[in-house]
Amino acid sequence: MKIGKQPKRMGQPSAAFLARQSVAPGAQQSDGKLRVFLDDERPCPKGWLLARSPKAFFDTLEAAPEGKIREIALDWYLGSGIADGIAVGHRLVELMKERPELFAGLETIYLHSSDRTKAIEMMRIVEEPLREDWQGLPFFATHIGQPEMDGSERRLRRPSRFSSRDLSW
Repeated sequence: MKIGKQPKRMGQPSAAFLARQSVAPGAQQSDGKLRVFLDDERPCPKGWLLARSPKAFFDTLEAAPEGKIREIALDWYLGSGIADGIAVGHRLVELMKERPELFAGLETIYLHSSDRTKAIEMMRIVEEPLREDWQGLPFFATHIGQPEMDGSERRLRRPSRFSSRDLSW
């Protein structure tokens, strides 16, 4: 052990570590739409942009061109000392209210966690714009579970219970 060197403080991960854990924006589908996957551990599905921290997630959303965000996947547990999916859901709803033009192309929000009750709680939070029928935001579906790992489209069994549209599924 070197004399004078302080041991690494446990708790918050360093900014350099978080930067290495996220993928830079730019991974778009052929139609130019973005699919953003927030999770600290799970592998990223094919065709999705991985964010390992809430900061990387929101940086990606805010840097996206208007109307190009197609799908979002949120995990509840994001690591020790880091905001959880509940806090991310609240901030996501705030961002939807502040900048609805970013979400003009939003189709689906996936909410996943090993604790199903936390995923349901996140769903209640992100469905606030649907319950309140916010203007400027499209109808989007919510789904508990992860997106398909091979990047294929998941056919949802039903739209959100807050849909006012007659969708033929």
